Amino acid sequence: MVRINQFFRQFILCAILLFQVYDSLSQCNQTYAWASWKNFSGTTATGTISINSKVVSVTMAANYTFSSTPTISNFNSFKKYIGYSSIPNSTVPRTTWSIGTGGVTSMCFSEPVTNPVLLITSLGSTILKASLRFSEQYVILYDAGRMTFIDSYSLSGKEGNVIVLFPGIFTCLTIYSETPEYYTNITWGMQVPITPITILDTPKECGSVTLTANGGKSYEWNGGQNTTSAINTVTTTGIYSVTATDQNGCKTIALKNVPTIPKTVLKTTVNKTICQGESYSGYSSSGTYIDSLTSTYGCDSIRTLNLSVLATPTIKLDNNKIICNGQAVELTPSMTSTNLPYTYKWSTNETTPSILAKSAGVYSVTVVNGTCSSVASTSVTVNPPPTILPNETRTCDDNVLVAGGLDSNLSYLWEHAGETTPTITVHEPGTYTVKITNAFNCSAVRTIQITGSCLTNVFAPDSFTPNQDQMNDTFKLFVKNGTQLGLTIYNRWGDVLYSESGATAQWDGKYKGDDCLTGMYGYKLTYKASGSNEVLEHKGTVLLVR
Repeated sequence: MVRINQFFRQFILCAILLFQVYDSLSQCNQTYAWASWKNFSGTTATGTISINSKVVSVTMAANYTFSSTPTISNFNSFKKYIGYSSIPNSTVPRTTWSIGTGGVTSMCFSEPVTNPVLLITSLGSTILKASLRFSEQYVILYDAGRMTFIDSYSLSGKEGNVIVLFPGIFTCLTIYSETPEYYTNITWGMQVPITPITILDTPKECGSVTLTANGGKSYEWNGGQNTTSAINTVTTTGIYSVTATDQNGCKTIALKNVPTIPKTVLKTTVNKTICQGESYSGYSSSGTYIDSLTSTYGCDSIRTLNLSVLATPTIKLDNNKIICNGQAVELTPSMTSTNLPYTYKWSTNETTPSILAKSAGVYSVTVVNGTCSSVASTSVTVNPPPTILPNETRTCDDNVLVAGGLDSNLSYLWEHAGETTPTITVHEPGTYTVKITNAFNCSAVRTIQITGSCLTNVFAPDSFTPNQDQMNDTFKLFVKNGTQLGLTIYNRWGDVLYSESGATAQWDGKYKGDDCLTGMYGYKLTYKASGSNEVLEHKGTVLLVR
């Protein structure tokens, strides 16, 4: 087995079953009666568990083939478990969990069982983790290490060892595995009860049976009319359980099947009020109805039904309200009128006929006219305003104003002249306001305060030094609140030495590639003011220094 573990992941699975059908189960004992396995045939393995002269069959079935092993692998990993000495290290089923992936293993019993217990050894290898998923929730009884508990349905291990318990009453349990193992051992058992608890059943009257438990100090039933008494009256068929606690605090569970309820003839009168659109026992109109009935308990009865049908208010809320952030919309239900007063209950806990909705979401209102009620709902969508730059105060050095919208698909409206462009040109100081609207038709307002002069001015240096020292090497002019169109340079006799169009035209002190001499040179700058198409000229002289 040591050599096999070097190449294959394996784990040993032992399941201990705690149950008694029509008998009792104690939670203070750690002694178990274990399954004796006799059949290993194809995809099934069968065994039996004997305790207190009762024999319960255990059948395991899967979508892969079973065999057997004479002992349980890694059996000593549970030496510190309190019930270790009662576990027989004998022949048990051998499984592989699956041929490939998608293994399904079911474990069924010939009678309902309570709180089955599962012992797992060598789950996964030291290198590869193996995982199991159960059809029912489990709790941990004993953790022997190297386990990961994923949630209450799943766990995994790397050579892990654990004992888990499945709380409840079951006939079958299923284990799912996505990873095949070399082999796995499985065996089942059940706990030997300490304090026997018996339940007597006595038919009482139509639709009820009296269950009487004895052997305990206190009791707790899972159903019936007297759930904390030794004597309990039940009115439905099924399996009932009682948890009995003795003077030492040990708990024992006993089960009793109530397959039938005695029958007799009952006469009843029922007064029922419903709302329009509802029905009761198949009737939807006001009136008196007499029916002969056979209940699920087998009791015949004659019922007189006095049925009253009240009008239900018809209400409506307008569909899908759309507002912008910071706005509110009034929600008021429309309804049919009746003589009864209405009361209102909104999903916001307000009780007024109308509410103001400021947040996005679904709003509902319940309208009651005495007894009957109706519900209507609508949704409110809150769209965001456009994202814009903050307000600003600036000088008129650049008289082109940008609206400042940062989103796409925006529209603009400038207050001072009604322009609808994202930029405008201004010619005087003042306050300029633009309304910016996005695709949701939500708006924001931005204000730009312009100070100082907005006149167009030309700034020209008196001299320049084209000596290639990266400082003042060219002659260039600057136009404030306007655009340069071209620059022409003349010598003292009026000959043109340089002429260039465009806003970036500047003279480097050369004529046809040769350096011009130190001296005075004339120039002419053509330009136009912002917002104007008129071509203007600015003339002067500049000193070239070498």
